[in-house]
Amino acid sequence: MNSKFKTGFRIFFGVICVVFGFNPFLHFMPLPEMAGDAGTLMDIYQESGFMKLVSVFQILAGLGLIFGKYIGISLIFLVAIFFNATLFHVFHDMAGIGTAALIWVISMFLVFQNKDKFTSIFTA
Repeated sequence: MNSKFKTGFRIFFGVICVVFGFNPFLHFMPLPEMAGDAGTLMDIYQESGFMKLVSVFQILAGLGLIFGKYIGISLIFLVAIFFNATLFHVFHDMAGIGTAALIWVISMFLVFQNKDKFTSIFTA
């Protein structure tokens, strides 16, 4: 695959992560109301500060992708965050599953494009 496309895609995804990572601090995009268990769990996450902590990791990982530094660890954090977001929607809020799954698939695409950075993890 063209290296300019890979670089552009990595930077674009990093920008998305940074922008959405700042939302819990700046509140420039309203979150949709979630009913039932999803709303209760999200309220707990927000009131406890957990979502802000996750957002800090998302911002740092996004910056790592934008600047091309620590790409491997950045992708590890992002895959974990988006995998958990996908599971949250699977079990509590199926209405939001599309976006969560799409973002997780994009992060996995970037992992595949940077698989050379992960070979040492899988060697015994």
